[in-house]
Amino acid sequence: MLPPNAVLILHGSNVRVLDADLFVPGAPRTDYKRVYNVIPPSATEGQAVAIFLDGWRRAHETSGGSYDDAGHGALSDKTARLHGVTNMDAEFINWYARHYPGTKLIFDDMPQARREVEP
Repeated sequence: MLPPNAVLILHGSNVRVLDADLFVPGAPRTDYKRVYNVIPPSATEGQAVAIFLDGWRRAHETSGGSYDDAGHGALSDKTARLHGVTNMDAEFINWYARHYPGTKLIFDDMPQARREVEP
């Protein structure tokens, strides 16, 4: 039986037990800059693809459908890019300040769906 503060790591036939007190929940392995592109629930599949491609081409930014994931993590430089929010909505500003302080917000237009054609 493992002690309650242990982490069991299995890799093939190798087994390691580590002291969980060495880990801080939510802390990244290393600090890094993250931009998370939020795909709103109203986005079409084509718009979701366009949001992903824009972020990927900018700097391999993260994309997904969660406003929480955009603010989550103990990072020193995290930005939530909110697509389809037409103005700097005070509700979003207050929500992030309350739940994920320190998260920078970018309000961006909803991109047009586009079809990529291979040459």
